[in-house]
Amino acid sequence: MTQRWAHTLAIVGFTVGAILASPAQAVESVVKRTTLLVSDIERSIAFYKGIGFSPWLDRAGPRDPNGSVGMPLNKKSTTSRIVILSGQHPDWAMIGLLEFDNPALPWTRDPDDKTIGTSDAVLVIVTDDIQTAYENAKAQGANILDGPRAYTSNSVNGKKFGWIMFLQDPDGWVIEMTQVDRIEPYDE
Repeated sequence: MTQRWAHTLAIVGFTVGAILASPAQAVESVVKRTTLLVSDIERSIAFYKGIGFSPWLDRAGPRDPNGSVGMPLNKKSTTSRIVILSGQHPDWAMIGLLEFDNPALPWTRDPDDKTIGTSDAVLVIVTDDIQTAYENAKAQGANILDGPRAYTSNSVNGKKFGWIMFLQDPDGWVIEMTQVDRIEPYDE
């Protein structure tokens, strides 16, 4: 597993791991944010703004590259910047964009590889306007993997009808984006 994906899984899965390690103690958890390590934070901010997110927090500053606490980075970067973006809900389902610099982190995966496999992550985003998101992403040079196209799926609440597309952000993170037009309840 590459360090990039290991970091993402560690960030997202920490609470789940704690629950599984101690099943006797019931814990309620929710994923509040997924943080993506990016190579050009300004380019990433522009991309995610184009598909419906807006900056909620922007912090930058020095970091101790020899500190005993922190992510196990593959370079000893001395500065970092995190921008947290929010979607339609102000408190959850946020995306963090995190860039390390001086020196920049090297790629742990070939950025030109457009395929995914085990240990890769897929960011699932629901939008109310997939066509505009598609046009904005395409205008920024996003790699559109599939769609947008009509789709149906069986959900917990009924059969969903809408639109789906798969694309990659500027750093190659895969996004599944859907627009739900209607849900038909299952017959009782």
